[in-house]
Amino acid sequence: MLLKMLAFEWRYYIKQPSFIVTCLVFFLLPFLTMTIEEITAGAGGNTNLNSPYVIANTMLRFGLFAMFGGSLISVANTAIRNDTSMMSEIICTKPIPPTSYQLGRFFGAFLVCVTVFSMVPFALLIGSLMPWLDQERLGEFNVAFT
Repeated sequence: MLLKMLAFEWRYYIKQPSFIVTCLVFFLLPFLTMTIEEITAGAGGNTNLNSPYVIANTMLRFGLFAMFGGSLISVANTAIRNDTSMMSEIICTKPIPPTSYQLGRFFGAFLVCVTVFSMVPFALLIGSLMPWLDQERLGEFNVAFT
């Protein structure tokens, strides 16, 4: 039941225009900060555009926005939908375990929030690969799991 509820929540949210718009915003803004010289997110002076400091600074700034944006599109909607559709009455009368129902809804909303926020590092990676960037302002690309 948990996986069915998670899959239902995922399918519900990816069809919503707010999810698509939020993913586009969280992709385009970091992409533009990486590729346009006039827009900076912590890369000033001799700092590489893809240095760990700049990436951490950008992730921090967009993480603050993601807390509010993600909660607006998924968590608040998940909580309100139970009351507006009178689903809580149905859950209490049917042999559905309430914990797996609630956990499925929670993890579905959590997966949506993670997907929205994962647009930021993906945009930074794609932006650093653009050919019009000054290659002297970029450091080498190295994924190290240490």
